[in-house]
Amino acid sequence: MYMTDKIALLRLYNRPPKYKASLAKLTLDILPIALVLHLCIAVWMYGASSFASHPVTYGNTTYTMSIVSTDIDGNSTMPMVDQVR
Repeated sequence: MYMTDKIALLRLYNRPPKYKASLAKLTLDILPIALVLHLCIAVWMYGASSFASHPVTYGNTTYTMSIVSTDIDGNSTMPMVDQVR
């Protein structure tokens, strides 16, 4: 197996193309816009109570999405999936 990989690497495979600096600049210009768009969609998804508001049954257990859940100490946490009993 070593010899086939060595032959393929040295004889068959080509060098990857060299990218220009303009591609890196374009990426850096788009990143802030992508970040803001990502944050807006995340806030919208976490803020919309209609998403995943229906119960989901898996086997004999039913799960539901709660808007605000609490941990063991009673502190509020992020939205979590709760088991319906």
